[in-house]
Amino acid sequence: MWLLLPGLVLFITGRVIQVMDYSPLKCCFDSSTYAYRGDPLLDRGELVSFVGDSPRLWGAPALYALFDSDPPRVLAQWTIATVAWIALAWVLFSTLRTAPARLIAAYAVLLLGVQVRVASWDVVIITESLSVSLGILTLAMFIRWADRRTRTSLVVMTVAAGWWTFTRPEIRVFVVVLGVCLAWMMWRDRSRVRAALPAVLVLILAVGWCSAIMPTVSRTFAGWSVTSLSLDEETLMFRLHRRIFPEPAYKQVYESSLGMPSCPAMDAIADANRPMSLFAKAYRSCPEFKAWGEANAASSSYRFALSAPRLYLAATADRLPESVNSTTYGRIPSVVPHQVEQAFFPDNGRVLPLMAAGFALLFGTALAFGGRRHRLLLASAVVLATSAASLVAGLMYAGSEFGRLGLQEALGIRIAAIILLAVAVELAVLRWSRRATPDTAQVQDTAGPAPAA
Repeated sequence: MWLLLPGLVLFITGRVIQVMDYSPLKCCFDSSTYAYRGDPLLDRGELVSFVGDSPRLWGAPALYALFDSDPPRVLAQWTIATVAWIALAWVLFSTLRTAPARLIAAYAVLLLGVQVRVASWDVVIITESLSVSLGILTLAMFIRWADRRTRTSLVVMTVAAGWWTFTRPEIRVFVVVLGVCLAWMMWRDRSRVRAALPAVLVLILAVGWCSAIMPTVSRTFAGWSVTSLSLDEETLMFRLHRRIFPEPAYKQVYESSLGMPSCPAMDAIADANRPMSLFAKAYRSCPEFKAWGEANAASSSYRFALSAPRLYLAATADRLPESVNSTTYGRIPSVVPHQVEQAFFPDNGRVLPLMAAGFALLFGTALAFGGRRHRLLLASAVVLATSAASLVAGLMYAGSEFGRLGLQEALGIRIAAIILLAVAVELAVLRWSRRATPDTAQVQDTAGPAPAA
């Protein structure tokens, strides 16, 4: 473990520098829906409700409610994030079997955790930091439990995943995948049933609970919204204002296939550069259009994809690089060279080709060296597939801020790449070792029955 110590020291040092020298974000209205601002114009009611009587799910607001100002809130979520990144680095280091693979996995994870596009969210009063941290901690503890079957890792994973479910609505996708993986492990190895079954039941309860209260949360959101609309309707308004009305081809599909009525007042201010509040006011002035919006807010995106798949794919491809590359809100100092940040977050024009080529090469290498059943190879595949699917699905509903809304998925893809790189290196080292010492006993197979989520 001493090989990991220098990386941990540098990681913690960099994280401390960042949290000591950040510029507080003062422009983000969304913060008032997560934490009290000390302003009667913004503090409009209860922010923590377990039954949905609050403008957001309770995951982040419950943490913020423990503190009466932003600095300790920032420190709290910074601490959770720091622990989560260290946990993932340590778990990968202790799970892999060869020194090169261990060092690659652990140090790459620690480097990712201090990137500006990652760490900057830890100083913003919004849900992204906690969502990312709990996801990382869930993955780390799942890998640990799959490898060592320790009760502590299972309990921490279940608590983290349950809490994670209530940070953002789309996290339910990840939690469902986690539950499926646990169920598959129980089916493959009946000795795990007694330990894993309670965790699966907790996850089912969390997903059901979140789904049950989301309609109430959406309606409650209207009391904080600058548009006075529910969360579903405001999301629709952003999409119409920023993407649909400015593009005649998109608008024609909505009118002809989705039954969207006309509204001259909205047409008059369809320019995406006009204030959103004016567009929402025009929306409310058209009763027929508003009725359509209330009925179709939650379904219009996937119906658009089904009605015009080529147009939808073209729109997704246009926004995907920005979303997969993340963005920044908070302002913190960079503690790594620019070249390192470019390696993790290439320019938008190159990120998709580089990712596609990199994953193809690494998966091909790992499979060529016989790693089909390597636990961490399965883990990287599941994390990649889930993150990519969630990212593409999220783009259906996003109307703006594509880099922010795909943050956890963008990081999930990079973590999958790190794990895959470490697995490919490990398999190559083991193959070379067996060839170099043909008379020694065969190295124990790393095969395992379970993927990670």
